[in-house]
Amino acid sequence: MFAPISALAVAVYLLLVAGLTWLNGGSFTTPSTWVVVIAALVTASGLLPLRRRMGPILERAFDRSHVELREAVENFGEELPNILDRATLAARIQETLRRVLRFRASYLLTLDRVSRRLIPQPATRRLTGTRADLPRQVAEVAFDPSEPLCRYLVEERRTFEVEISPYHPKLIPILRGAGDRLARLEAEVVLGLVHRGELLGMMTVGGKESDDFLSSEEIAWLEFIARQATVAVENTDLFEEVAHDREVKKELEVASEVQAQLVVAFRRVSLAAITTISWSCRERKSAWRSATCPEEASPPRF
Repeated sequence: MFAPISALAVAVYLLLVAGLTWLNGGSFTTPSTWVVVIAALVTASGLLPLRRRMGPILERAFDRSHVELREAVENFGEELPNILDRATLAARIQETLRRVLRFRASYLLTLDRVSRRLIPQPATRRLTGTRADLPRQVAEVAFDPSEPLCRYLVEERRTFEVEISPYHPKLIPILRGAGDRLARLEAEVVLGLVHRGELLGMMTVGGKESDDFLSSEEIAWLEFIARQATVAVENTDLFEEVAHDREVKKELEVASEVQAQLVVAFRRVSLAAITTISWSCRERKSAWRSATCPEEASPPRF
């Protein structure tokens, strides 16, 4: 990437050494120490600003894929504060990985509040805003946070690579327990979304479209994206908790209003019933007196 700048630096340095040596009357094959020092200082001071200016241009020209990856990750990070649901987060992760790193499949698994298991999260379509249905073999996948794979992600804080696990004695039992489910997800790399010792989710990444092996730099980028996704999942959880609390509070307010109305209605019904019973008792008492003491009854009017 910086080969042109390096070649230019070497050329300037040799010219300076040759010129200073000629002025000093020395030999070009064995220049003096002060000639070498001056030539090196002048070359460095002259080309360092040029490297800073030309670096981005040369990087975009000779290493465009690296630039696109960095820009995609930066755009992904800028979108995180605006992502308030897991489906949108899953869609952004898939778009970033497929567009730049050319991965065939990637899934975001988050902790379900009801079942307390890690399940794949369906992605939201950008144009329509609707959720895309997961394939059946993917939708049925679930991981318990207490199983060996999840414990490995939390305790080791390392990426689980499916390709090398059969050759690592510590990873063989993990692969045996989760191998079938990882195959359904087409996963070759599993990254844990860990926050304060708790597994908030997992990010699985399939193979590349070119069938090339993942480089250490690409795994480093995946780990960086996973760290960003961890923050995003935590934010969505907090947002969902606040929304849930507001919904519960609203339901409690409605229930309180209904209860107050029921109390008022109950009082009215009770008062009416008591009044009716009181009048009924008076009428029965008057009829009983009339039947037992006719002389007390009022005489008929003509």
